[in-house]
Amino acid sequence: MSEKPVRLKVYDQPHQFEPLLPQRALDELALQTRGVVEKAHQLQGAAHPATRERVRALVRSMNSYYSNLIEGQSTHPVNIERAQRGEFSAKPDLAQSQRMAMRHTDAEKEREGRAPGVVRARGGDEEGVPVARLGGLA
Repeated sequence: MSEKPVRLKVYDQPHQFEPLLPQRALDELALQTRGVVEKAHQLQGAAHPATRERVRALVRSMNSYYSNLIEGQSTHPVNIERAQRGEFSAKPDLAQSQRMAMRHTDAEKEREGRAPGVVRARGGDEEGVPVARLGGLA
């Protein structure tokens, strides 16, 4: 007899995330991944560099929102946008969530700058940070 799975509220032990890397069907996964990468490269020239950077910034905000949500923070996208403009809430809890969102965004920008195939889209993003080829958008 099998036991019913137990839903955990917090995943805080490494074994709860395993397997972190695929262990089976690696050839099939590589083939599927190749298709995604090829399609991303086809899209690469479909948008102006400035458009690609705006999409990149939007995706960073979206990733920040979902990262915060996963971590139990509910920073609304409007509040993330305000934080990006330096407009932090007077409410301490909300301001803390906004700062967390900005840390996610900053970390993603830093990772982009260290990714293989780094290119600058006409000088980089607004802060002059090199822009990486992510999802074929560079």
